[in-house]
Amino acid sequence: MVEKYAALIGVKIHPHLLRHTMAHGYLESNPGDLVGLAQILGHENLNTTARYTKRTEGQLAEASERLVY
Repeated sequence: MVEKYAALIGVKIHPHLLRHTMAHGYLESNPGDLVGLAQILGHENLNTTARYTKRTEGQLAEASERLVY
């Protein structure tokens, strides 16, 4: 189904990308709630869930712009 709609809109996506995007969005809305995210994703080990805490380049750039020297 994902391939079908990706082809229709001309964007290369796959189910894992959707899952990854949801996980990052969840953590953005619920900072630090790895336990909740782990439950949603079905992870038994928080180390597996922790990979979603990695910040994007855009997030890092925004954070560095907020620094006060």
